[in-house]
Amino acid sequence: MTCTATHIKTLFEGHNRLPVRDRAFAESLLNTYSRYGSVSPKQAHWVKVLAERLAQPAPAEAVDVGGFGKLIEFFAAAAAKRTKLPKIILQLKGEGDEADILVKLVLSGPASQFPGAISVSQVGEYGVAPWYGRIHRDGKFLASREATPDGLIDLLKAFAADPAAVAAKHGRDTGICCFCNAELEDPRSKLVGYGPVCAKNHGLPWGAKPEAQEAPVAFQAPEPAPRPAGSLVALAAQLEGRS
Repeated sequence: MTCTATHIKTLFEGHNRLPVRDRAFAESLLNTYSRYGSVSPKQAHWVKVLAERLAQPAPAEAVDVGGFGKLIEFFAAAAAKRTKLPKIILQLKGEGDEADILVKLVLSGPASQFPGAISVSQVGEYGVAPWYGRIHRDGKFLASREATPDGLIDLLKAFAADPAAVAAKHGRDTGICCFCNAELEDPRSKLVGYGPVCAKNHGLPWGAKPEAQEAPVAFQAPEPAPRPAGSLVALAAQLEGRS
């Protein structure tokens, strides 16, 4: 991938509008170009990526995706048991002929600019895969300059309302654990949508056996009601009268 003078100009004029995590990188690319008059092919790729991000329309206003108390607790339980920051991968169904998208939600660590917020992006190489925005602790989703895929807001709202249920549905629908992205093999894992290790890390039930069903009761025909005395005699008289 090659970059043009237009990409360099766009990056130079707008690099201060980039997120903090990208700004220093952009400045190093510009310094290299200023010093040598060119950049390497790999650097050219990033010049173009960053310049195209700057050229995107301004992000939309924050969208309320619901109370994220359950989700924060959900992530916190996992973070307390692991050294890595917890992440979740969910499948966003494409509409019509559009392909499905795998969406990644990652909890921001204490050293982040927005600690405790949840970053939302498409699964893929960092810096190349689209980054859709960030969910803040107040439940507001602030979209990035990338176009927000259809259905993403609804998926986030459903996940905020019941994280465990949406996570389990992903595993059942795809056969892949949404926490570790591993294929589910155990029938019990396929039933709940995640494996035993991830269940332990996230405080979720796993491996419960179906409740035993009551033994079927053998059918017994009801005993015939006793006939009143003399009924057979009366019946015989009626039949005899018809003959």
